[in-house]
Amino acid sequence: MRPVRFQQFALALLADCEDVSAAAPWAEETRRPLGLHLTFQTGEQLWVAITAVAAPGDTYQEDERRVFGDPPAAAAVTRIAPGTLTPELAARYLAVAMNRSGDREILKAYSYSDREMPARHRGCGVRFHSGAKIHMLFEYVALPEKSRRPIPAVSAVRVPPSAQG
Repeated sequence: MRPVRFQQFALALLADCEDVSAAAPWAEETRRPLGLHLTFQTGEQLWVAITAVAAPGDTYQEDERRVFGDPPAAAAVTRIAPGTLTPELAARYLAVAMNRSGDREILKAYSYSDREMPARHRGCGVRFHSGAKIHMLFEYVALPEKSRRPIPAVSAVRVPPSAQG
Protein backbone atom coordinates (compact mmCIF):
# COMPACT_ATOMS: atom_id res chain seq x y z
CA MET A 1 0.00 0.00 0.00
CA ARG A 2 1.43 3.33 -1.02
CA PRO A 3 1.60 6.24 1.45
CA VAL A 4 -1.27 8.38 0.13
CA ARG A 5 -3.67 5.44 0.00
CA PHE A 6 -2.47 4.34 3.44
CA GLN A 7 -3.23 7.80 4.83
CA GLN A 8 -6.79 7.58 3.46
CA PHE A 9 -7.17 4.05 4.83
CA ALA A 10 -5.82 5.03 8.27
CA LEU A 11 -8.05 8.11 8.51
CA ALA A 12 -11.18 6.08 7.76
CA LEU A 13 -10.15 3.24 10.08
CA LEU A 14 -9.15 5.42 13.02
CA ALA A 15 -12.19 7.70 12.73
CA ASP A 16 -14.28 4.60 13.54
CA CYS A 17 -12.20 3.56 16.56
CA GLU A 18 -13.95 3.94 19.90
CA ASP A 19 -11.11 5.84 21.60
CA VAL A 20 -10.54 8.30 18.71
CA SER A 21 -12.78 11.37 18.54
CA ALA A 22 -11.15 12.88 15.42
CA ALA A 23 -8.74 11.81 12.69
CA ALA A 24 -7.55 14.39 10.17
CA PRO A 25 -4.80 14.66 7.55
CA TRP A 26 -1.67 16.46 8.72
CA ALA A 27 1.48 17.66 7.01
CA GLU A 28 4.47 19.78 7.93
CA GLU A 29 5.56 21.29 4.63
CA THR A 30 8.40 19.36 3.00
CA ARG A 31 9.77 17.88 6.26
CA ARG A 32 6.75 15.67 6.87
CA PRO A 33 4.53 15.95 3.78
CA LEU A 34 2.07 13.24 4.82
CA GLY A 35 0.59 12.35 8.19
CA LEU A 36 -2.28 12.09 10.63
CA HIS A 37 -3.54 14.32 13.43
CA LEU A 38 -5.42 12.20 15.95
CA THR A 39 -7.52 13.40 18.86
CA PHE A 40 -8.47 10.79 21.42
CA GLN A 41 -11.68 10.77 23.48
CA THR A 42 -9.47 11.72 26.45
CA GLY A 43 -8.63 15.05 24.75
CA GLU A 44 -5.01 14.06 24.15
CA GLN A 45 -3.68 14.61 20.63
CA LEU A 46 -1.01 12.90 18.54
CA TRP A 47 0.63 14.02 15.29
CA VAL A 48 1.93 11.10 13.22
CA ALA A 49 4.19 11.35 10.18
CA ILE A 50 3.79 8.71 7.47
CA THR A 51 6.87 7.52 5.62
CA ALA A 52 7.26 4.45 3.43
CA VAL A 53 9.48 1.85 1.87
CA ALA A 54 8.19 0.87 -1.56
CA ALA A 55 7.46 -2.73 -2.45
CA PRO A 56 10.35 -4.38 -4.32
CA GLY A 57 10.39 -3.10 -7.90
CA ASP A 58 7.78 -0.38 -7.25
CA THR A 59 9.00 3.02 -8.45
CA TYR A 60 5.61 4.74 -7.95
CA GLN A 61 5.66 5.49 -11.71
CA GLU A 62 3.06 2.85 -12.61
CA ASP A 63 -0.33 1.97 -11.22
CA GLU A 64 -0.07 0.36 -7.82
CA ARG A 65 -0.04 -3.44 -7.81
CA ARG A 66 -2.04 -4.59 -4.81
CA VAL A 67 -1.08 -7.92 -3.21
CA PHE A 68 -3.51 -9.76 -0.95
CA GLY A 69 -3.01 -12.46 1.65
CA ASP A 70 -4.39 -13.48 4.98
CA PRO A 71 -5.02 -10.50 7.27
CA PRO A 72 -3.20 -10.43 10.61
CA ALA A 73 -4.74 -12.18 13.57
CA ALA A 74 -6.95 -9.82 15.55
CA ALA A 75 -5.25 -8.79 18.78
CA ALA A 76 -6.95 -7.81 22.01
CA VAL A 77 -8.27 -4.26 21.98
CA THR A 78 -6.02 -1.69 23.67
CA ARG A 79 -7.93 1.06 25.48
CA ILE A 80 -6.79 4.57 26.34
CA ALA A 81 -7.96 5.97 29.67
CA PRO A 82 -7.66 9.68 30.54
CA GLY A 83 -4.10 10.65 31.42
CA THR A 84 -2.56 7.37 30.27
CA LEU A 85 -1.48 8.19 26.72
CA THR A 86 2.22 7.47 26.27
CA PRO A 87 4.05 6.97 22.98
CA GLU A 88 4.26 3.25 23.75
CA LEU A 89 0.52 2.94 24.44
CA ALA A 90 -0.35 4.99 21.36
CA ALA A 91 1.89 2.79 19.19
CA ARG A 92 0.26 -0.38 20.53
CA TYR A 93 -3.19 1.13 20.03
CA LEU A 94 -2.48 2.00 16.38
CA ALA A 95 -0.84 -1.37 15.68
CA VAL A 96 -3.83 -3.22 17.17
CA ALA A 97 -6.24 -1.07 15.13
CA MET A 98 -4.35 -1.91 11.92
CA ASN A 99 -4.19 -5.61 12.79
CA ARG A 100 -7.90 -5.73 13.66
CA SER A 101 -8.92 -3.94 10.43
CA GLY A 102 -9.19 -7.18 8.47
CA ASP A 103 -7.43 -5.55 5.52
CA ARG A 104 -6.04 -8.35 3.35
CA GLU A 105 -3.11 -6.22 2.14
CA ILE A 106 -1.70 -5.95 5.69
CA LEU A 107 0.73 -8.67 6.71
CA LYS A 108 1.41 -7.29 10.19
CA ALA A 109 1.41 -4.07 12.21
CA TYR A 110 3.67 -3.66 15.23
CA SER A 111 4.75 -1.15 17.86
CA TYR A 112 8.39 -0.12 17.64
CA SER A 113 8.69 -0.39 21.43
CA ASP A 114 7.66 -4.06 21.31
CA ARG A 115 10.47 -5.08 18.96
CA GLU A 116 13.56 -6.84 20.28
CA MET A 117 15.64 -3.87 19.12
CA PRO A 118 13.40 -0.79 19.41
CA ALA A 119 13.69 1.86 16.73
CA ARG A 120 15.21 5.27 17.36
CA HIS A 121 11.85 6.92 16.68
CA ARG A 122 8.65 6.29 18.57
CA GLY A 123 5.76 4.93 16.59
CA CYS A 124 4.67 1.82 14.78
CA GLY A 125 5.12 0.06 11.47
CA VAL A 126 2.92 -1.76 9.02
CA ARG A 127 4.19 -4.47 6.67
CA PHE A 128 2.23 -5.45 3.60
CA HIS A 129 2.01 -8.66 1.60
CA SER A 130 3.50 -6.71 -1.34
CA GLY A 131 6.74 -6.16 0.61
CA ALA A 132 5.98 -2.45 1.12
CA LYS A 133 6.29 -0.92 4.59
CA ILE A 134 4.70 2.09 6.22
CA HIS A 135 6.35 3.85 9.14
CA MET A 136 4.10 5.86 11.46
CA LEU A 137 6.50 8.17 13.29
CA PHE A 138 5.23 10.11 16.27
CA GLU A 139 6.17 13.78 15.96
CA TYR A 140 4.10 15.70 18.52
CA VAL A 141 1.76 15.12 21.43
CA ALA A 142 -0.55 17.43 23.36
CA LEU A 143 -2.39 16.95 26.61
CA PRO A 144 -5.97 18.26 26.79
CA GLU A 145 -6.02 22.04 26.32
CA LYS A 146 -2.21 22.26 26.14
CA SER A 147 0.15 23.18 23.30
CA ARG A 148 1.71 20.43 21.28
CA ARG A 149 5.28 19.44 22.09
CA PRO A 150 7.79 17.30 20.22
CA ILE A 151 8.13 13.64 21.13
CA PRO A 152 11.80 12.93 21.83
CA ALA A 153 13.63 10.12 20.10
CA VAL A 154 14.37 7.01 22.11
CA SER A 155 17.53 7.74 24.05
CA ALA A 156 18.26 4.45 25.76
CA VAL A 157 19.46 1.59 23.60
CA ARG A 158 18.34 -1.78 24.87
CA VAL A 159 20.52 -4.81 24.30
CA PRO A 160 18.45 -7.71 22.95
CA PRO A 161 18.21 -10.71 25.28
CA SER A 162 19.98 -12.86 22.68
CA ALA A 163 23.06 -10.58 22.88
CA GLN A 164 23.24 -10.38 26.67
CA GLY A 165 25.19 -13.65 26.95
